[in-house]
Amino acid sequence: MTLDKLRKSLASEASTVVNDHLTLVSEKRLRELLEAERKMKIEFEKLSIECDEPDLEGKLKRMLNADNAYQALNEIREEVFRPARKHGFSDSDLNKLLELANTVSTPEGYGAGSTLIEMLETIFYGILGDNRVDLE
Repeated sequence: MTLDKLRKSLASEASTVVNDHLTLVSEKRLRELLEAERKMKIEFEKLSIECDEPDLEGKLKRMLNADNAYQALNEIREEVFRPARKHGFSDSDLNKLLELANTVSTPEGYGAGSTLIEMLETIFYGILGDNRVDLE
């Protein structure tokens, strides 16, 4: 083998070794990055706030809890007010009580139970509006 062929062969082998090493390093780094991303997601879900100012800490905690509050308010809308107007409640005792209340009429001639639910719904949406909360 000539010196020139030997150099080319060594260069080729070196290139292969370097490429293999880079591939292994790249795969390892990719695994590390994916693991770090997974940990960040977990850490975000477990996010805790420490603050010297109690008012600020409370506000930040309420901000993080906003989605839960939204879900609860939406559930009140769907489970309390909507069934009274649409298909009735899933709780048979509640339906019986509403029917009983509707045997009494308001001065306008509407059932007292339905009127009460309507008034509570108006108050509910008024409170949401006053606080600039939109459930839509």
